[in-house]
Amino acid sequence: MSQARAGIAGVANARAQSWNRPPLDRMANLNLEPGTSSIEEMIAAVEHGIFVKTNCSWSIDDSRNKFPVRLRVGSAHRNGRLQGLVKKPNYRGISESFWRNLKMVGNPETFMLLGTPNCGKAEPNQVVRVGHASPTCLFTRSTSSEGSEP
Repeated sequence: MSQARAGIAGVANARAQSWNRPPLDRMANLNLEPGTSSIEEMIAAVEHGIFVKTNCSWSIDDSRNKFPVRLRVGSAHRNGRLQGLVKKPNYRGISESFWRNLKMVGNPETFMLLGTPNCGKAEPNQVVRVGHASPTCLFTRSTSSEGSEP
């Protein structure tokens, strides 16, 4: 299990698609509790960045550390205002520094169920249902493919 490799107490689980498949490490809870910030407050707090709206694809390495995200559309931020669309922005991050740079968490009005309805992995492929609920969040520093800082 991942927690044994990381040397931490159990925080994950193992699930199998069916009785005839071995259990695999699976995500346990990726839901973020709402905070107190409104979307307007988060937008006003950004001097230069991108407000991400919809993703196309994502992945994470075997150690659950590095990840790329490809997005369909985003809105450019300039001096606390949204200004125009950004087509297909990309983001690449490292889990630990990504979460360290969480600056603001949206209020309950921004909370919604996101993510993909399934998680597929292994040979032969196993698919299980998953879901991720989250409020809108503001992250400061970036390790984006362009190397810019939102």
